[in-house]
Amino acid sequence: MDRSTPLPFEPNTTPLGRYGAPACCQETARVSLRRTDNLGRPRRFTDPGKLRNVLGQAYAGHLRPDPHAHDDALARFDNVTVGHVWWHWPENPMGEHLIGVDTISRKQRYVPGEILTEGVRLDVIPGERKATAIHLPPPVILNLREDASPQGDRLSPDQLAYFRANGNNALIFVHGYNVAHGDWGRFLNGDRRSPQWHGNTRSFSRGPKWHPYKATIKQDPEALAEGYPFTLDDGDVNGSGAHNWAVHMEYQLNKAAGFDGRDWMPYSRIITVSWPGDTGATDFLQAELKAMAAGRRLVPLLQQLQDAGVAVNLITHSLGARVALTALNILGTTGRYNWVDHLFLWQPAVADNALSNDPERDVHPLGLGVFPAAYKAARQIVVLHSKKDGVLGPDERFSNSWGQQIAENVSS
Repeated sequence: MDRSTPLPFEPNTTPLGRYGAPACCQETARVSLRRTDNLGRPRRFTDPGKLRNVLGQAYAGHLRPDPHAHDDALARFDNVTVGHVWWHWPENPMGEHLIGVDTISRKQRYVPGEILTEGVRLDVIPGERKATAIHLPPPVILNLREDASPQGDRLSPDQLAYFRANGNNALIFVHGYNVAHGDWGRFLNGDRRSPQWHGNTRSFSRGPKWHPYKATIKQDPEALAEGYPFTLDDGDVNGSGAHNWAVHMEYQLNKAAGFDGRDWMPYSRIITVSWPGDTGATDFLQAELKAMAAGRRLVPLLQQLQDAGVAVNLITHSLGARVALTALNILGTTGRYNWVDHLFLWQPAVADNALSNDPERDVHPLGLGVFPAAYKAARQIVVLHSKKDGVLGPDERFSNSWGQQIAENVSS
């Protein structure tokens, strides 16, 4: 055949796609994502995120009603090229970290924040790829500080439903003295180069780069910084103030219950109480008064959990004991007995006779040291203390009593 003879058609010069066919001819399919928490409860999508294929092509999703779950929404992506795609989800709502994606043939599990950069790989099959994204429920912090509205002293309906579904019990943690409200930590997103000038010479140093999303779980700063030319502090990744206490206490309590640090499916949220005990290192009396005010505001939460039939366990640290004992004293005084299953007073910054039922034994300068009816509101009270804790009492190494040492220091 004469090669100069025109062909009866125009050859297609479109570059071949990933699977050997022009992009215009590749088979497409639909991707439908459903969302649940780690208890299997349906969760509503507020943002579908985006899909990207191996060529970097992005697919925008849209929300559609879920025909199998009332008032819930699916994330749907249409005309997605068959093959591998990566789903990127923007961590919205805040704190609902992605920990798994299930399809009919594959179960993938993740540590929170693990796939924020690369995304979740999905294998798109002809027709429709269905998958379920599994998220942790959001953290629960009860803000009892002066600038917080008393209307927030109770759980939201969704939060209450979570604790009812999660074994019908709730653990409440109250932090101690001189703890600010603080904020959540961050997820590391690699490193970045930043210029530094030394006279007329410019050099570059490498520092951490962060994802824009809040991290509401405990992370290991040393493990995260491994391989990078910088170190990370606990506050960099685990937040500050009451939020830092929240992630550490929640993580350690889950570990005590068998959590292995990798499989987050059995992970449980707790309720952390933030109260205004950060009055400075020397104004302890003011912090005591604020603790009692916060304790009065804690009563509505205990009432709400009691009304819902949710069992309650309380852990307090330091001056947080005064917050809890104030609340329980109100309950005990008003005949509301055994509302708390266990009260753990960890290094309690209260008098050693604080649980006495005899008000005459109160030695507090303002008469605020004894909670005579508090014991009636708890089935069991456990005091965790150390003989070497100088706040709770004298160190065994010294023969003089704690009070004698104070008197000697004052007189000198």
